[in-house]
Amino acid sequence: MPHVEFSYNRSLAYAIKHSPFECVYGVNPLTSLEVLLIPTESRVSFEAKTRSNEMKKLHKQIRVEIEKTSEAYKAKKNKNGKQLEFKLGDLVWLHLRKERFLSRKKNKLMERSDAI
Repeated sequence: MPHVEFSYNRSLAYAIKHSPFECVYGVNPLTSLEVLLIPTESRVSFEAKTRSNEMKKLHKQIRVEIEKTSEAYKAKKNKNGKQLEFKLGDLVWLHLRKERFLSRKKNKLMERSDAI
């Protein structure tokens, strides 16, 4: 299972065009051994402010990608839908579900009264 989890976290997500590893850590390791075997002193070390700015820039890019993908989904979903415009005085049909009116909610197990 750890290998499956690692490969999932390393794969690119469609909506954000980045891997979960890259979103969180800023790097996309090639293998799990790469993460485990590299000594901490030989890893690339950034100054905190520089690293923070890079991560903010990455998160901004990801946010833009998510918004772009959401707009594409919305456009695709609403492609064949028709726009409805109502005017004052038009009659419309409303279907209000029972969940909206809990005090008037009825079900088959409630008491019934028979009026004779």
